[in-house]
Amino acid sequence: MGNGWEQLHCLYFHDTCLRAFEDYFHAEGFTRHHADVIGGVIFEGVDCYVEISYEAETYPQYSPTLVIGLGASASHEGLSVTGVPFWFLIPPTNEASKYTFWKFDTQAKLFTVLEQIKNDIMQPIGRPLWKNVKDLKRAIHRFKVEHVGGL
Repeated sequence: MGNGWEQLHCLYFHDTCLRAFEDYFHAEGFTRHHADVIGGVIFEGVDCYVEISYEAETYPQYSPTLVIGLGASASHEGLSVTGVPFWFLIPPTNEASKYTFWKFDTQAKLFTVLEQIKNDIMQPIGRPLWKNVKDLKRAIHRFKVEHVGGL
């Protein structure tokens, strides 16, 4: 028996996210995907992962969440935080930095938001990081120092 939070889940998120991103990530060398606790999708590559999900507590106008992190075969080098949210990576002057305000409350709006995320965030910001794991490690380290309480 749940505590009621499951009523806030976006039931169409998982399938819509796969429709928007599965072919894209497969073409980028990501080999698997699985669902997170609320139906978000985690795409896994050799060295990293990308998690595309949402904040259930923002129901009924959901907000997307995006994280990129080190995967199973990347060397974690003692990092306790293995991922970094995209809001940390996008310069505040870039319009894409407002992605958490790209709200959706229907499947059609979600698909539009996911396409915008693909074009404005994944391609220009995510792709260079999953292509260069050293830069991803530096970004995670910076995030850890600035937002998680240091080393």
